[in-house]
Amino acid sequence: MKFIIINQIFEKYPGVEIGVIVIKGMDNTGRNEEILKLLRIEEANQKMLLAETEIGSLPEISQWREIYRSFGSHPKDYRSSVESLLRRARAGNKEIPHINKLVDLYNYLSLKFHLPAGAEDLDKVKGDIRLTFASGNEEGITIGSTQPEKCDPGEVIYQDEEGFICRKWNWREADRTKIDKETVNAVLVVEKAPSLSREKLSEALEEAEQHIKMHFKAGTESAILSQNKQSIEFSFERAKKEHLKENKQDLIKSGEREKKVKKVPEKSKTAVNPLLENAEVSTDKKIKSALLSAFQKLYPDSGIRYGDIKLEHPSSKNYGDYSSNLAMITASKIKVKPIELAEKISQQLNKYIGSGQSMSYSTYSNDYTGSKFIVSDVLENVKAVLPGFINIFLAEKYLISQMGRAPDYGKSVKTGKKMIIEFTDPNPFKEFHIGHVYSNSVGESIARINEELGAKVARANYFGDVGMHVAKSIWGMKKLAKNMDNKSLTQKVKYLGEAYAIGATAFEEDEKAKEEMNKINYLVFVAAQDYMQKKMKWEPRINYRQFVKADEKEIQEVGSLFQKGREWSLAYFESIYRRLGAKFDYYYPESIVGEYGLQIVKEGLEKGIFEKSEGATVFRGEKYGLHTRVFINALGLPTYETKELGLAPTKYKDFQYDFSMIVTAKEINEYFQVLLKVLSLVKPDLASKTRHLGHGLVKLPEGKMSSRTGKIISGEALLEMVKTKLKERLHNTGSDNYTKAESELILEKTAVAAIKYSLLKVALPADIVFDLEKSVNFEGDSGPYLQYTYARCRSVLRKAEDRGIKYMVSSIKYGKKLNEEEKDLLRTFYQFEEVVLEAGRNFLPSAIAAYLYGLAQKYNVFYSKHLILGNQKQNQASLFRLALTHTTSKIIKKGLWLLGIETVERM
Repeated sequence: MKFIIINQIFEKYPGVEIGVIVIKGMDNTGRNEEILKLLRIEEANQKMLLAETEIGSLPEISQWREIYRSFGSHPKDYRSSVESLLRRARAGNKEIPHINKLVDLYNYLSLKFHLPAGAEDLDKVKGDIRLTFASGNEEGITIGSTQPEKCDPGEVIYQDEEGFICRKWNWREADRTKIDKETVNAVLVVEKAPSLSREKLSEALEEAEQHIKMHFKAGTESAILSQNKQSIEFSFERAKKEHLKENKQDLIKSGEREKKVKKVPEKSKTAVNPLLENAEVSTDKKIKSALLSAFQKLYPDSGIRYGDIKLEHPSSKNYGDYSSNLAMITASKIKVKPIELAEKISQQLNKYIGSGQSMSYSTYSNDYTGSKFIVSDVLENVKAVLPGFINIFLAEKYLISQMGRAPDYGKSVKTGKKMIIEFTDPNPFKEFHIGHVYSNSVGESIARINEELGAKVARANYFGDVGMHVAKSIWGMKKLAKNMDNKSLTQKVKYLGEAYAIGATAFEEDEKAKEEMNKINYLVFVAAQDYMQKKMKWEPRINYRQFVKADEKEIQEVGSLFQKGREWSLAYFESIYRRLGAKFDYYYPESIVGEYGLQIVKEGLEKGIFEKSEGATVFRGEKYGLHTRVFINALGLPTYETKELGLAPTKYKDFQYDFSMIVTAKEINEYFQVLLKVLSLVKPDLASKTRHLGHGLVKLPEGKMSSRTGKIISGEALLEMVKTKLKERLHNTGSDNYTKAESELILEKTAVAAIKYSLLKVALPADIVFDLEKSVNFEGDSGPYLQYTYARCRSVLRKAEDRGIKYMVSSIKYGKKLNEEEKDLLRTFYQFEEVVLEAGRNFLPSAIAAYLYGLAQKYNVFYSKHLILGNQKQNQASLFRLALTHTTSKIIKKGLWLLGIETVERM
């Protein structure tokens, strides 16, 4: 799809610029209290700011009035969206209504920046979007109307193939493409009139993207359209119900009717880590304790509790480091106005600051103990603002003291629990592709984040060494009939991929080949049993030979190919894991856990949990709002469901976990809804400890990958492709200073960083279109950019060491006034531990990625504006700035490690 501004618009209105953010895979359901709070604050601010102002005198409004006049629309009859919004805020008679999260966000942005903003649902748009002049034939219904209307000839409109989607530039949107709670993909538009600065537009877009990534869990793509760039082309996956396509062979015997199952839409539910649900960082505890003490001192019988207090970071530093709506949620109970209550609480807290009040707060460890702090050591001052928020400013000395604690901050969160996380789950005999790289990256990052937060984490790998995919591969191997024994591991795996592609295609197109593969499928189960008996002293629980009608020679032939393919695949997978920095504690083949699962299903059949249907054993999920799934097919073989069912108790036997997380692509979310329901009936204790996390799909510009046709990018090919691109970027940049081994190591680490960061910066569970050029961009939101910033920090610190300059971050002090860039870094440092906690609690590595990018940007601005070392050997300013540099480097290194990315000392 394209978003186009025709050239005639720029000819008539030179200097107009349009900011465009494409939002992909967002969750727009429910309310977001932080966004709503920002909207309410901005309403109150504008009411005060505009109280004595004629809105038409504002240049950002008067210009839109002139534009409207130019196409024949009088401003008294038709107002720009931003003027209408500002007038409503100034009047203050009624709050701007909450519509949905995205509408709340763009209303807030429009108020704050005085720029028109709006959005359209991309799944409702037909064809490309154009900003153009109306012919007068465009027709549609605007929001709030029921009657069709036509555009006036010459008015500026946004339109698609079906008609207008917004009339008179930004006056009123079409009802047809409006944003609602079901919106998944959208385009957010922010418009700048000619004489206004681009800086304000850029700030609005930057803040919008931050909120979208944090609160909507969506991917974004943005651009500013102008005379020099008049269009943006983008792709997205149109919203639709996603259903798991079941393999007919796994359902019923060939030739029998496939039973139709009810498809249930995936329930929207945000996963929360039960180990971290109530965890808090120490700064939050101190502030909440102070707020609670102040409130209870004022109203000792109010019944207010610690858990009632919520804190947030305001979007603007002018509103403080923290903000609380405590007064707004309790004012009705106290029977005072919210602003009056906020002022009383603020005054009490400022008294604590002035008197050096000491108080206790709880520390999070294996046992809770009280610790004391002096309020003035933490807080600078507290202010009440309309309509009743309490804005809290941290003390400068507290911000400086946090440098000595970064990046571990004394491990203020320590769960002390055991967690097992299952991820990657590749299938032997098939290639390890970019989707497996994504799953591995997500799982490894979540594992590291939970380890950082005090959990003992075990990593599990569950792989499909039996099933129809193996039968297809072995059939293909027999057809290709190549001797690969003396070939490299990479060549062997490529051969397996070719064999699978041949087998998968023949299975769909050739009935005879399909029958042969069905027979091989039985032999694969037998071969796996024989192999596990020989290699692992496995004692079979099921006799698969009872299903087989084949001579021993045929069994041995399949067994030989099975062993080769299995061992080649697993060895190859390990080589990729090493490159990605992942290592597993436990490996679970389907061939073993499937037998455990068969026993569980048979026991469940006797209890009435399962039932027989046309020779198969099924679970009727309709009674639970789910759908029917087959657990043992009519051939007597376990399906994927049964194998997975056997996996849960097997994992618990090896590692007695408090929490089990399973990471897969989201296209099998429905499958896991059924599976977890069955687990709750057969093993309720384990079900209560188990969660499934479905991540998005990785796509290339050409579309979704398919190993059936062989049109995929393997993990190894992806790494080499990125390394090649990096070599192009790093050519002639001083590489002669490195040995060949050093250059190769830097390239390898940077390639992994480029890939992992590109995948992890997008909030789960949004889909990803992997962009090679953006992934290796050293000046944008990328892994190499963060590595480069780290290397820059290390270079500064090495120069200081060479000059003999010594500093102690833990005892650093600074008597001079801090500049804005120094303050920005300090305000960012202390938030690292809470970002890590958020990432662990909500399974969002993207939160860490966004934080690191913001930190790197702030450091690079600081680096470009201020001298760090100076000409002298040592002075107070250089010592302080070295401490800032040291802290930045430590946090970036730890943050990248949590994402599974290594740093490089030089680049």
